[in-house]
Amino acid sequence: MGLLSSIGSFFSGCCRAVSSACRTFVDTAVSVVKGVGTFVSEVGKLALEPFKMVIGAVVRTCIKLGLINPKEKPEKLGDKVLQAQEAGITPESCKNYKEYAEKINNFKVDPEKSKQYSEIDKLMAAGVYCEGALIHKFGFGIGKMIPIIVKNPSFQNPDKLAGMIKACEKNNSSMDKMADYLSGNLIGKEREEVGKIYNI
Repeated sequence: MGLLSSIGSFFSGCCRAVSSACRTFVDTAVSVVKGVGTFVSEVGKLALEPFKMVIGAVVRTCIKLGLINPKEKPEKLGDKVLQAQEAGITPESCKNYKEYAEKINNFKVDPEKSKQYSEIDKLMAAGVYCEGALIHKFGFGIGKMIPIIVKNPSFQNPDKLAGMIKACEKNNSSMDKMADYLSGNLIGKEREEVGKIYNI
């Protein structure tokens, strides 16, 4: 079974309707950037409103961290990503994610082609793109944090998420560890150490 086939099983929520073009982009990102699969798995099972909220929070967090243009909107970013794929610009076609990000940042969308993609297509592409950017920059993403972001409005704040990401980087930890801490899955010394990071 190829990645594209296996990824289809992730889309049990509103993302069941994503186009084949969007699935192709997700497939490529998962194969090129280790760790993106967790993000796809988590967002792919969300209903529409939580899905839109999470993608918005992720994009705003990346803006706070300086990873994408401050004026970028989630749908516009996803549109760029999908149209760039049509033009042969993908994570796989570039030397690294930095080069890919530069090409996406400078890409000009065709308004007519924008009509080919649904809101969900564009938001999914934007979210996966941002998760890849986080992993490239920090060595970890926020995939495991998504259930916590959905349940707790305070984690939808980009300032809070960006601060947690920076604290994890500074302390040689990750958002996976933070998710385990907040979910009560850590014990003993490990829980104490991650707790100190969380309370910075």
